[in-house]
Amino acid sequence: AAGSGNLGFRIDDARFVGAYHDLARGLNDTLQTVSAPLLNASSLLERVAAREHTVRVTRGDDGDFRKLNHALNEAVSNVAGALSDVERAAIQVSSAAGQLSAGSRQLAEGSNTQSLTLQEVSGSLQVLDARTHSNAENAERALGSMEQMRLTAEEGVQRMESLSATVDEIRASAEGTSK
Repeated sequence: AAGSGNLGFRIDDARFVGAYHDLARGLNDTLQTVSAPLLNASSLLERVAAREHTVRVTRGDDGDFRKLNHALNEAVSNVAGALSDVERAAIQVSSAAGQLSAGSRQLAEGSNTQSLTLQEVSGSLQVLDARTHSNAENAERALGSMEQMRLTAEEGVQRMESLSATVDEIRASAEGTSK
């Protein structure tokens, strides 16, 4: 069941006695220990997908799960930062558009001010161009962060599948031995 994605499945350890009972209970405990951080990470990613960019993993896990939690928190922070950069850039673009509009009005006022106005517009376009390139780079970083989060989640799923396969082998061996 765990191999097919059902991380809530547990072995009915009451059906066993002695070492088999202990083994079944140990597998259940292991599956619980492994699935809890993954389910928490999945919940966090669902909230990020719902545009909650302030969520963070607050579990006090150890070892590789601590690394996973840290990576998720860093990725969410990076995405939030990139989106904040995009928002600031949009405000700057709006401001630059306003400057262009003001420049057009000044251009109509007379030929003496045309040269100065065109220089201002040119400078604004250069700033806009630089900001546009910066926005594109920020968007690429955000995509890279999301891809890293996806790869990390896939790695977690692969590890769970490997664990499930091991549990199935142990169960099959235990059932073979019990016969």
